[in-house]
Amino acid sequence: MKTRQLMKVGILAGAILMVSMVLNAQPGQKGNRDRNPGEKGICKFYPDLTQEQENKITALKTQHLKNTQDLRNQLNEKRAHYKTLMTAENPNMGAINNLIDEIAKIKGQLLKAKAAHQQEVRKVLTEDQRVIFDQHISLHNRGWKNNFHGKRKGQGPGGGR
Repeated sequence: MKTRQLMKVGILAGAILMVSMVLNAQPGQKGNRDRNPGEKGICKFYPDLTQEQENKITALKTQHLKNTQDLRNQLNEKRAHYKTLMTAENPNMGAINNLIDEIAKIKGQLLKAKAAHQQEVRKVLTEDQRVIFDQHISLHNRGWKNNFHGKRKGQGPGGGR
């Protein structure tokens, strides 16, 4: 009698486990639910963009990424060095403090480049589009101070917020 009950419980648990695995494996459940296959990147969030506007924004984004690549690489190297210094047997606080200053300087340069890029994108937009863009900037920058502590928010509206 107990064996049969255990077998029923085991089968039921296995069925529940399989159903939960199947549901979790469905495509498009995480991060991709807002995207349509024909829409690309950030341009989909702004209404009535012309092809010319999309091309200009894409060119500006590409140029911004090229311009900041070296700074992002330096920042990643500094973060790795910071981790090495922090986990040393006898940490050198002078070196750690200097590295923190260098990281802050690079982050400041990146923030300035980001602000300049956003202003260039705003110039391409119409007044109506600018209102939505400015709202997106407000939402996107809502957690910017958390990024200084290594915590990253999700990308785009609703991503991780």
